[in-house]
Amino acid sequence: MKSMLTISQKLTSVLKRSHLAFMTSLSMVFCHTAMAVEDAPSTALQSDYIPAKLLLLDESDLAKTKAKFQNGDASVKEALDRIITAADKALKEKYYSVTSNPEIPASKNPHDYFSVGPYWWPDKNKKNGLPWIRKDGETNPTFRGPSADNKMFQRLVTATHVLSLAYYFTEEEKYARKASRFISHWFLEPDTKMNPHLNFAQSIPGRVAGRGIGIIEIRNLNRILDASVLIQPYTDLAFEEQFAEWNTIFLGWLLESANGQDEAKARNNHGTFYDSIVIGLALHLGFKDIAAQVTSLTKQRISSQINKDGKQPHELKRTRPYNYTAFNLVGMTSNARMAEHLNIDLWQQPNNSDQRIMKALDFAIENLSNEKCWPGKQEKKIEYYKLVSPALFIYKAYQDDSEVSSRIDSFLKVLAKKSPQAEQQLALCAVLFDYPFTLAPSNDAKFRSCTY
Repeated sequence: MKSMLTISQKLTSVLKRSHLAFMTSLSMVFCHTAMAVEDAPSTALQSDYIPAKLLLLDESDLAKTKAKFQNGDASVKEALDRIITAADKALKEKYYSVTSNPEIPASKNPHDYFSVGPYWWPDKNKKNGLPWIRKDGETNPTFRGPSADNKMFQRLVTATHVLSLAYYFTEEEKYARKASRFISHWFLEPDTKMNPHLNFAQSIPGRVAGRGIGIIEIRNLNRILDASVLIQPYTDLAFEEQFAEWNTIFLGWLLESANGQDEAKARNNHGTFYDSIVIGLALHLGFKDIAAQVTSLTKQRISSQINKDGKQPHELKRTRPYNYTAFNLVGMTSNARMAEHLNIDLWQQPNNSDQRIMKALDFAIENLSNEKCWPGKQEKKIEYYKLVSPALFIYKAYQDDSEVSSRIDSFLKVLAKKSPQAEQQLALCAVLFDYPFTLAPSNDAKFRSCTY
């Protein structure tokens, strides 16, 4: 039998041994977000490591879908078949590692995660192009090929996600074995592991070796954490302990490093996803006090980033306003979902009569076909599917409110008709959220799984 107490004691020891001044670090963050230091709740450096709960999905929803799958229910067959097919392909995929990237950071250490800011380009007016200059919304493909760390991490997220789901629904160990190897190869094995920091993420040639905003590139870490929970019946104590220790050190880096604290101060989607990563790690590792403290920052972000009319001004001013509006809403709804584990209600922030997350979705719904609302010069087309997961999170949160749930249900049905991609995404997410929507058989498989 696995000793969760042993892991809890070790994680607590890791934090204390590292001399992490959490109260100092968090107090600095609270100061920059207009919360008095004395108002910040106290933090106990004590882990209660019991990763039995998923962070983003609901165990009961998955259990209902699994029962339907085992009983041959046609309503879930096509979507789950697609997920399992994706998992079968992942079984044949090579393992990913930052050490596979031929480009290395200023540290010259291949174990350090490295990337270059996506919207930065060589200055044509300079002989050597340095320092690079920013062109918002225009992605520079340099350093963003298939062997780039950010691209490999995205594929790692998808692979572990579909493999863990295939294991959960079929109970075939081959899927859990491959998923655990993917995780070990990226995070744990001496020759291939990533060092637990992002000091060199989103560097800018000629300007800086790494920036806090690069933290957003690992925003889907929570999906890997959930994958590790789904395959727990297969993994052993050694794997869980090593992975938990890596995550604990990374959590400390996020809270204490200059890059981490810079990202915590961000007032747009970057701040939202910083909260998401920290809350997810803290919950997964059992540091609930830390998760609660950062969730209190999220309360402020909801009020400051979403206006009373539902507009997200920081996202609307970008060159791809719809994309960033939907993107930030993904982060906001994910954070509200995780806050439920702490019995904190972010859905009704700042108050019951002014529920900003709901208003943000309403604004997007009301202006979905309003081209004047999305004037971004880089917005080539509206990618409707990006609103699927935020709408589903809200639908589940408001299930007891028949008016809201009925309205969201109607919107999701309309959204599915907007594009084949939106229909596929809704069907693939529906089996994870226990939402009644059936995917029709099709050879068009843009998505391997639900993205949230």
